[in-house]
Amino acid sequence: MRERQLDLVLVPLGLLALALYHSWLLFAILRRPKSTVIGLNALARRRWVQAIDGVRFPPSPYLFFFLFSVV
Repeated sequence: MRERQLDLVLVPLGLLALALYHSWLLFAILRRPKSTVIGLNALARRRWVQAIDGVRFPPSPYLFFFLFSVV
């Protein structure tokens, strides 16, 4: 019985921690993209495409949502 009570507390706390972390990560990517690995990779990919194409793309704050709306 004790193990069941412990599960009733720890499982929701684990899910809450997971949700808080992903919320913080999304906020960090949108506000300060150069401070995260995801933002740095996006910047590197953008520069690589510009070097290959020779075309300049304006920076878009909505690029993150566009990329993940396709998935």
